[in-house]
Amino acid sequence: NLAAVCTAQGGGAFLGLIENDPAGQINYTSGGNLALSPEKSNSWKIGAVFQPDFLPGFSATVDYYNIKVKDRIGTTGSRVITDDQRPELQALGLANYATVNEVQFLTNAFDTRTQGVDVVGSYRFSTDSMGTFNTTLAFNYNKTKVIRVGLDPDTGAPIISDTRIMQLQNTLPKTRVILTENWTSGALSVLGRANWYGKYKVYDDGTGANGESYVNQSFGSEFVFDLEVSYQLNDNFT
Repeated sequence: NLAAVCTAQGGGAFLGLIENDPAGQINYTSGGNLALSPEKSNSWKIGAVFQPDFLPGFSATVDYYNIKVKDRIGTTGSRVITDDQRPELQALGLANYATVNEVQFLTNAFDTRTQGVDVVGSYRFSTDSMGTFNTTLAFNYNKTKVIRVGLDPDTGAPIISDTRIMQLQNTLPKTRVILTENWTSGALSVLGRANWYGKYKVYDDGTGANGESYVNQSFGSEFVFDLEVSYQLNDNFT
């Protein structure tokens, strides 16, 4: 019966076995969509390496990547059961047709394209009395965009919600910078790392200030620092 609910909401006819709650009240239930197909991806990448003769110990790389994923599997937004759908659910034999409020399901719902740039520069400098310094500076810009959204065959509405689209596109920081300094002198090694993450937003269902079907909260950029100290006692212990 619950499978009939999901089917009526666009989940497909092959949802697997979803049993009814004997109490006639469903707080949560889960089942599989046997109509799911594997995700497919196409990717390409281009890059360059720079190692100048006039600056020994220095190297830099620049890479651009582009990844397209088709038929991505995701959870749909909450599909609210309307009153005009309840007679249909009753005709399908759903015992608690009058109290079911909403359903969600997994489906091949959308396509995305992720593209970005990685820039990494490193410099290794050895001294006679102060050890070896190895400095690395890395920059990454990464952006994901939803380029296709499947439509409900009955209603023509997008299968995944605007909230879910915004989550996919904006929840992770698009920019990251990492500065790493590794100093070694004999058996002693000290590593320091500073990570900078750009701003990002978190989205949820609701009514936005300008009438959007989602609400969001913005978070500013942040620094994260790491410090590691090690001493190599012998070949087996550090």
